Amino acid sequence: MRLPNVENAEIAESKITKYLLSTTHRAGKSKASFFMQFGFDLDRWESLALALKRHPLENEVALEEKDDLWNEVHC
Repeated sequence: MRLPNVENAEIAESKITKYLLSTTHRAGKSKASFFMQFGFDLDRWESLALALKRHPLENEVALEEKDDLWNEVHC
């Protein structure tokens, strides 16, 4: 199964530069460390945006979990 409407996904520059690749953000710095291990960095933040957009286009969903919020919206 593929993610629905994935072709319409948008990833804000600030989400990447101020969170996912921020070494000072309280919650984001561990994510920055992870992504930087794979060569992503702030100077080329666009490469991470492209990788995040391409991944669901090229890969199937591995696991689907439904929670209480999903049940409220879809049932």
